[in-house]
Amino acid sequence: MKTIKLIRFTTLFVIGTLIILTSCKKDTVPTVNTLQVTDITNTTASCGGDILDDGGDEIIESGICWSNMGVPTISNFKTTDGTKTGSFLSQMSDLEPGIPYTVRAYATNGVGTAYGNSMGFTTKSLPVITTNDITEITKTSAKCGGFILTIDDTEITNRGVCWCVCDTPTIENYFTSDGSGTEDFLSTLTNLTPGTTYSICAYATTEFGTTYGEIKSFSTNDPELPVVTTNNISNITDISASCGGNISTDGGSPVTSRGIIWGTSSSITLDNNIGFTNDGSGTGGFNSSITDLEQNTTYYVKAYATNDMGTSYGSSKYFTTDHTVLPPTVEIGDINEILDHSALGSLVISSTGYGNITNKGLCWSTYSNPTSSNNHSAPINSETIGSTTHRYVRMSSLSANTTYYVRAYATNSSGTGYSEQISFTTAQNFTCGNTIMDASGNTYNTIELAGKCWMQENLNTNRLNNGHIIDNTSEITWALANASSLLSCMYDNSNTNANTYGRLYNGYAALSNNLCPTGWHVATKDEWESLTSIYDGNDLKESGETYWYYCNDNTGTNSSNFYARGGGYRIAYYINYGPTYNAEDKDMGNYGYWWSSTTNENSELWQIRLRCFSSQIDTYYSENKKYGKSIRCVKD
Repeated sequence: MKTIKLIRFTTLFVIGTLIILTSCKKDTVPTVNTLQVTDITNTTASCGGDILDDGGDEIIESGICWSNMGVPTISNFKTTDGTKTGSFLSQMSDLEPGIPYTVRAYATNGVGTAYGNSMGFTTKSLPVITTNDITEITKTSAKCGGFILTIDDTEITNRGVCWCVCDTPTIENYFTSDGSGTEDFLSTLTNLTPGTTYSICAYATTEFGTTYGEIKSFSTNDPELPVVTTNNISNITDISASCGGNISTDGGSPVTSRGIIWGTSSSITLDNNIGFTNDGSGTGGFNSSITDLEQNTTYYVKAYATNDMGTSYGSSKYFTTDHTVLPPTVEIGDINEILDHSALGSLVISSTGYGNITNKGLCWSTYSNPTSSNNHSAPINSETIGSTTHRYVRMSSLSANTTYYVRAYATNSSGTGYSEQISFTTAQNFTCGNTIMDASGNTYNTIELAGKCWMQENLNTNRLNNGHIIDNTSEITWALANASSLLSCMYDNSNTNANTYGRLYNGYAALSNNLCPTGWHVATKDEWESLTSIYDGNDLKESGETYWYYCNDNTGTNSSNFYARGGGYRIAYYINYGPTYNAEDKDMGNYGYWWSSTTNENSELWQIRLRCFSSQIDTYYSENKKYGKSIRCVKD
């Protein structure tokens, strides 16, 4: 009985003790293992863990944590992968290439966080690539390349250079693809824009991504003018022709306009021409038509091409249009020096009619519309003014006080062309006392003195009686003129002075035999001496102080009606006795000088001088015919 009780007691004791022991057991942190690291790339890797025991408490969080700075904890980078025991797999991202990392699995319950064993791994390295210098830069191309410095066992799948008009080029911009492998490579960049700055770098691509070399910059060469040639001219007619051109290169900038230009000068441009075509854009050949041309005219032609840099031209070529000979076109000028039996006219041939002129002149009649079968005369002189040639004709054997109709004419193989008709009336039969007209159309009063018919005014013509012009000559031109040049001037270059005192002429003009109107001549020494043997200086000088200044008691009386005025003179001299000539107008109103047409055995020219303050008449010979002095004309 006692034994049974003892067994019962022992059993109850053991059960109680177990109950007490069980009720007193504490919870712990989980037990976790770290799995192997797999799928390692340059920026990612896979890892995980196995939670063997939850430590008697519910799992709150589990995952992996990693660091490149020693043993990781959940205060470093981590993943969160659930709350259950057993295995799990996590992905690490945003890793740095070629860096050693440590990773551990972890599991957290209410007691705390437990870590698995540490696992080490290194991310894959990206290639290290160097960008070479840029070479062979042109307007539209360049060369560059690179070489790969380091690489692990990862295969290079593509390499090349990339560029852009920006700061940071990538393969999202322009790029070359120069194959795989680790050898050095050289790339050619094409289709670049001239005068543009580019950024460029080498690149290399693996299965894990693309890496870039140092960014460098370069500028393409500035564009140039296009290169264009002018084609030969063809299909020439009287009013048209064909031509064209060829643009071999656009100079690195697109040709926006091209064509041909033409004109009558070889210096034609797009801003200076008679006509041009616009034959599109781009390089290559083109053909053009030249139209609206004049017959028998020489034209110059150039091809042109325009880009952003400007316009370039091909060589100048020329051709002459065909023609049909037409009668000439002729114009008639004013009629001057109208005397009693002659007159001076002029004509201009404005077009030859594309033929050779065989005859030309003036024709006249007392009836309208005279022809070359009536009275006619050929030119006695011609003179080119600007680009126009004036031809002068002396109409002689006219009747006094008669109206004549005049036309200019010119003849070629096609016929005779006539100008419009003009008319004039000759002077009445001349007797001294009538007026006389010079070749410039000026009229003069006349008077008989000492048995000769003299003009009562100083000569004021700027034209010889053969039409030759001796217009106003400035001081410096006068001084530098050749010794034999026929010169005239207006005192101080003033028309008012010329109309008041007449012009001044050099000695060579006085000796020309054509200075006075036809039938008149420059007064000779003998004629002057005959005049001055009768009259003194005051008798010849015009009275008053209008034309003679401050003459005191020697004021002219003009008793001779000669009307001499103090026209002064033009002096020509060396400056400071050196090699430079100058000229100067002097002494108007104080002195009057007149050339004669008489020279001595030394070719010195005789002259006469009147002075304001004296009645004396001075005469002498002068060797310097470059001086300018007045002229009086006497009838032949």
